[in-house]
Amino acid sequence: MLGSVVVAMVAAIVIMVAAGFFAWLSFLAYGDGGPAARAFGQALVELPAALVFAGLAALAVAVLPRAAIAIAWALYAIGVGIGLLGQLLKLPKAVIRSSPFDHVPAVPFDDWGPTLILIGVDVVLAAAAVVLIRRRDLST
Repeated sequence: MLGSVVVAMVAAIVIMVAAGFFAWLSFLAYGDGGPAARAFGQALVELPAALVFAGLAALAVAVLPRAAIAIAWALYAIGVGIGLLGQLLKLPKAVIRSSPFDHVPAVPFDDWGPTLILIGVDVVLAAAAVVLIRRRDLST
Protein backbone atom coordinates (compact mmCIF):
# COMPACT_ATOMS: atom_id res chain seq x y z
CA MET A 1 0.00 0.00 0.00
CA LEU A 2 2.81 2.39 0.81
CA GLY A 3 4.11 1.89 -2.73
CA SER A 4 0.73 2.82 -4.19
CA VAL A 5 0.53 5.98 -2.08
CA VAL A 6 4.03 6.96 -3.16
CA VAL A 7 3.22 6.30 -6.83
CA ALA A 8 0.05 8.41 -6.63
CA MET A 9 1.88 11.28 -4.99
CA VAL A 10 4.86 11.11 -7.35
CA ALA A 11 2.46 11.10 -10.31
CA ALA A 12 0.75 14.24 -8.98
CA ILE A 13 4.13 15.90 -8.47
CA VAL A 14 5.27 15.03 -12.01
CA ILE A 15 2.02 16.32 -13.50
CA MET A 16 2.14 19.61 -11.59
CA VAL A 17 5.83 20.19 -12.39
CA ALA A 18 5.14 19.45 -16.06
CA ALA A 19 2.15 21.83 -16.04
CA GLY A 20 4.27 24.54 -14.46
CA PHE A 21 7.13 23.93 -16.87
CA PHE A 22 4.91 24.16 -19.93
CA ALA A 23 3.17 27.27 -18.60
CA TRP A 24 6.63 28.80 -18.07
CA LEU A 25 7.69 27.71 -21.56
CA SER A 26 4.52 29.16 -23.09
CA PHE A 27 5.16 32.57 -21.56
CA LEU A 28 8.75 32.48 -22.79
CA ALA A 29 7.64 31.47 -26.30
CA TYR A 30 5.20 34.36 -26.31
CA GLY A 31 8.06 36.65 -25.41
CA ASP A 32 6.76 37.65 -21.99
CA GLY A 33 9.20 36.27 -19.42
CA GLY A 34 7.81 38.35 -16.55
CA PRO A 35 4.93 36.10 -15.49
CA ALA A 36 6.75 32.90 -16.52
CA ALA A 37 8.26 32.26 -13.09
CA ARG A 38 4.96 33.10 -11.37
CA ALA A 39 3.13 30.60 -13.58
CA PHE A 40 5.61 27.86 -12.66
CA GLY A 41 5.40 28.80 -8.99
CA GLN A 42 1.60 28.78 -9.03
CA ALA A 43 1.57 25.25 -10.44
CA LEU A 44 3.87 24.12 -7.63
CA VAL A 45 1.89 25.86 -4.90
CA GLU A 46 -1.24 24.01 -6.07
CA LEU A 47 0.50 20.69 -5.39
CA PRO A 48 -0.37 20.31 -1.67
CA ALA A 49 -4.07 20.77 -2.46
CA ALA A 50 -3.87 18.15 -5.22
CA LEU A 51 -2.07 15.74 -2.90
CA VAL A 52 -4.95 15.97 -0.42
CA PHE A 53 -7.01 14.04 -2.97
CA ALA A 54 -4.29 11.42 -3.42
CA GLY A 55 -4.34 10.94 0.36
CA LEU A 56 -8.13 10.75 0.41
CA ALA A 57 -8.05 8.16 -2.38
CA ALA A 58 -5.52 6.08 -0.44
CA LEU A 59 -7.68 6.36 2.67
CA ALA A 60 -10.72 5.25 0.69
CA VAL A 61 -8.79 2.19 -0.53
CA ALA A 62 -7.89 1.36 3.06
CA VAL A 63 -11.41 1.77 4.45
CA LEU A 64 -13.79 0.93 1.57
CA PRO A 65 -11.72 -0.77 -1.14
CA ARG A 66 -14.63 -1.76 -3.38
CA ALA A 67 -16.01 1.75 -3.53
CA ALA A 68 -12.64 3.52 -3.42
CA ILE A 69 -12.51 4.57 -7.07
CA ALA A 70 -15.98 6.09 -7.00
CA ILE A 71 -15.32 7.78 -3.65
CA ALA A 72 -11.99 9.20 -4.79
CA TRP A 73 -13.38 10.64 -8.02
CA ALA A 74 -16.50 11.98 -6.29
CA LEU A 75 -14.41 13.76 -3.63
CA TYR A 76 -12.13 15.20 -6.29
CA ALA A 77 -15.07 16.40 -8.41
CA ILE A 78 -16.75 17.98 -5.40
CA GLY A 79 -13.51 19.64 -4.24
CA VAL A 80 -12.67 21.05 -7.65
CA GLY A 81 -16.29 22.05 -8.30
CA ILE A 82 -16.53 23.91 -5.02
CA GLY A 83 -13.10 25.44 -5.50
CA LEU A 84 -13.84 26.70 -9.00
CA LEU A 85 -17.55 27.45 -8.86
CA GLY A 86 -18.26 28.06 -5.17
CA GLN A 87 -18.18 31.84 -5.32
CA LEU A 88 -20.00 31.96 -8.66
CA LEU A 89 -22.82 29.83 -7.22
CA LYS A 90 -22.82 31.95 -4.05
CA LEU A 91 -22.28 28.93 -1.83
CA PRO A 92 -21.86 29.60 1.89
CA LYS A 93 -18.31 30.55 2.88
CA ALA A 94 -18.02 27.43 5.07
CA VAL A 95 -18.71 25.23 2.04
CA ILE A 96 -16.19 27.10 -0.11
CA ARG A 97 -13.56 26.80 2.64
CA SER A 98 -14.06 23.01 2.67
CA SER A 99 -12.21 22.72 -0.64
CA PRO A 100 -8.42 22.40 -0.33
CA PHE A 101 -8.10 24.55 -3.45
CA ASP A 102 -9.62 27.50 -1.58
CA HIS A 103 -6.56 27.52 0.72
CA VAL A 104 -3.99 27.81 -2.06
CA PRO A 105 -2.37 31.25 -2.07
CA ALA A 106 -1.61 33.22 -5.21
CA VAL A 107 2.06 33.56 -6.11
CA PRO A 108 3.93 35.55 -4.86
CA PHE A 109 2.89 35.17 -1.23
CA ASP A 110 4.39 35.73 2.20
CA ASP A 111 2.11 33.58 4.36
CA TRP A 112 3.21 29.94 4.20
CA GLY A 113 0.65 28.90 6.83
CA PRO A 114 -2.07 27.49 4.55
CA THR A 115 0.48 25.68 2.39
CA LEU A 116 2.17 24.10 5.40
CA ILE A 117 -1.19 23.05 6.81
CA LEU A 118 -2.09 21.39 3.50
CA ILE A 119 1.25 19.56 3.51
CA GLY A 120 0.51 18.39 7.06
CA VAL A 121 -2.91 17.15 5.96
CA ASP A 122 -1.24 15.29 3.08
CA VAL A 123 1.16 13.54 5.45
CA VAL A 124 -1.58 12.63 7.93
CA LEU A 125 -3.87 11.23 5.22
CA ALA A 126 -1.10 9.14 3.66
CA ALA A 127 0.07 7.84 7.04
CA ALA A 128 -3.48 7.00 8.12
CA ALA A 129 -4.07 5.11 4.87
CA VAL A 130 -0.86 3.09 5.33
CA VAL A 131 -1.70 2.25 8.95
CA LEU A 132 -5.28 1.27 8.14
CA ILE A 133 -4.32 -0.91 5.18
CA ARG A 134 -1.75 -2.75 7.27
CA ARG A 135 -4.38 -3.45 9.94
CA ARG A 136 -6.77 -5.04 7.47
CA ASP A 137 -6.95 -8.80 7.41
CA LEU A 138 -5.85 -9.50 3.86
CA SER A 139 -5.19 -13.00 2.64
CA THR A 140 -2.67 -13.47 -0.11
